[in-house]
Amino acid sequence: MKIISLILSFFTIFCLSSCKKENSYDEKISQLRETALFYENEDFSIFAYPEKCENPQIDDGIKNDVENRISFKLQFKSKIYENCKIEFNIKDKVYGGDFEYTPLATFLYCKIAVSKLPTDELYLKIDFNGQSLGVKLLSLKNPSTLSYCKILDDLNENDEFVKDFLRLENGEIKIRFIDNDGYDYWYIGFVDGQKITAYLIDGETGEILAIKPEK
Repeated sequence: MKIISLILSFFTIFCLSSCKKENSYDEKISQLRETALFYENEDFSIFAYPEKCENPQIDDGIKNDVENRISFKLQFKSKIYENCKIEFNIKDKVYGGDFEYTPLATFLYCKIAVSKLPTDELYLKIDFNGQSLGVKLLSLKNPSTLSYCKILDDLNENDEFVKDFLRLENGEIKIRFIDNDGYDYWYIGFVDGQKITAYLIDGETGEILAIKPEK
């Protein structure tokens, strides 16, 4: 049921090697989210999504300049605070930002550009209407999850659509790590400027679970 639910809302062994065609992939990757960080207590939960992403994001099939950024998603379990902000350090550089509040929103969001991305953990100071709390976010990614390089290598070898796509002069690839109740997946979207062909991949086995739209 968890897999079925994830596929419906869709619309990745240990891997130590690098991508066989790393340079070719990099020329097309306009979004790369390799992990997700998480913290939870009795009052709220917070996700952090470190990623390299073009700015602005335009699905035009052309990769533009990318930046390092972290997207935060904050959810309260009872009382919702309108004025929330965070502060954190990466390599002795201080960053901070305010969450966007809208009355009907379930989550509060904040995006912050950074010079370097965290991987396994991130310490935050969260301010709720003047009350501060320090928290430590940890990676949700399982050690056995296949790397996106391994996934792309396998698709390039075994999937005719992906083979053809990678031969195109242009084209964007959007890669996002997904955790769902302890199970890891990869979303890989191939953007040709007209449509997005999106693959949902099992992070443990590399199995293709869904393709949208169908080829």
